Amino acid sequence: MLDPKLFTALPAAIRSHMADDYIAFALGRDGEPDVQRRTLSRREAFFGELAQQPTPVWDGAPVAQADFTRWHVGERPLTDAPPLIVWLVRIARAQEGEGWGVDYLLDRGGFDGLGRLG
Repeated sequence: MLDPKLFTALPAAIRSHMADDYIAFALGRDGEPDVQRRTLSRREAFFGELAQQPTPVWDGAPVAQADFTRWHVGERPLTDAPPLIVWLVRIARAQEGEGWGVDYLLDRGGFDGLGRLG
């Protein structure tokens, strides 16, 4: 059974600080946003360092782009995919979702009116 507290609203005093607290957390984690380039300073640095690492060796069978695409768009069930492909598809989907959300927000004047319409 679900805990009834799950559906109890947080007190107003806590809710009033949540947005500011989350923004402070996100700035600390991801760095300063560059809206024009759509980047975050710490994330860019992290992925830049990651790109400098040697690429892991793939010793499995080659994966055709068409096969990956079918798993990615859901034409084939992920239960039929090797574990690495399952991971890659999930990462690709998460990236698409994040990209869509950022584009949606910026295109509508989000981030304090810094989008195209703001």
